[in-house]
Amino acid sequence: MATRHYHGVVAAVAAVGVALLLIFIVRPELANRSDEKFKTYIDKGLTPEMRAEYDVRIATLKASIAADEKPDIVKLLRLGNLYYQTGELGLAKQEYNAILAINPKDAAALENLGQTLADMGDVSGAEARWLQALEESAQIVTVTRLVDLINESIPEHKDRVGKILELAVEQFGQDLSLVVRLGHWYREGGDYVRAQSHYEVAKQISSTTDYDELIEEMRQLSIEKRQEATP
Repeated sequence: MATRHYHGVVAAVAAVGVALLLIFIVRPELANRSDEKFKTYIDKGLTPEMRAEYDVRIATLKASIAADEKPDIVKLLRLGNLYYQTGELGLAKQEYNAILAINPKDAAALENLGQTLADMGDVSGAEARWLQALEESAQIVTVTRLVDLINESIPEHKDRVGKILELAVEQFGQDLSLVVRLGHWYREGGDYVRAQSHYEVAKQISSTTDYDELIEEMRQLSIEKRQEATP
């Protein structure tokens, strides 16, 4: 989950947020949805001892927040993160929304609320918040989470994934997670030459043999595709 260090990334990449938003001409509704049809709690597998420790930290932080003359965004973010870590998704959502009520452009709260909504099963809500987070402070992790969310849960938006990744690579450079996802995108679209090229870049970045099978597979599929196209 994002902390207040979330904002300390190269300022120049903010342009990718604007570019990504242009792809999503119709943005999902940002209004808060009722939690009735979504999960508000997930089991994080905490031991009784761990849960007791979290309860103390939460109670201490809540007392500190209550004693403040005005809301402290840093403390609210920490409280939201603690609730998220204990699986209390509904309570985490409340704290992130409390931050956004004070500052609707708070990138850390938007990023964390997006993840919380995704865990709750509110797919369109997560997409909307991550898009807004990209608009305020573009981050690689937000791009990859958004792309994975679309691939897994929003098939009607899959046609936008390639452009999102291409813009992200243009802004962030050849990040392994972006390059691999873009390779997968080309592979699914039958562009085996570009897919192979991206897997070769991934191999160079990772300095491993993890992508050798994919590279060879793309090479063979490219040959087969050319042969099928030959009269």
